[in-house]
Amino acid sequence: MQETRAEAMHRLQREGRWEEASAYRQEVRKQQRAAGKTKAKAGQIAWQMMAERFLPLGAAQGTQVDGSDGLSYQQLDELLRRTAGQGVDLIRDVFWTFENLANTDVAAEDAPSMGAWSLLEWAKNHRNYFYERLLPKALTAKERQSGTCQPV
Repeated sequence: MQETRAEAMHRLQREGRWEEASAYRQEVRKQQRAAGKTKAKAGQIAWQMMAERFLPLGAAQGTQVDGSDGLSYQQLDELLRRTAGQGVDLIRDVFWTFENLANTDVAAEDAPSMGAWSLLEWAKNHRNYFYERLLPKALTAKERQSGTCQPV
């Protein structure tokens, strides 16, 4: 399955390669314009060449990736197998994400659920929203569960 431009951009941002890839794309576009291509055609060629040059991490080595976070299908399948049938626990997943957001060594196998892993991947790109909106809601919900929440 081929990535859309938005998917490629977000993936490259997650991988920390967007600036390099974007600079490459701009250079290709400039070269194509100098060669007489229309602005639209030059842009199309530049995106295509960038996508071919900046494959998902692991893809160049022949590892099958899912296109979203660089995990192999095998790693995702293992996480799904390990957590199959377990109930949803959003509060646990939010707190696990909070504890691992800056952990560069965390792996899918460390996640308590597929939802927690997905939330972590999302939170890496939406830290402000996670800290300002989601984490406070989880704190309030946890306090309500434990009966320590005081009504306002």
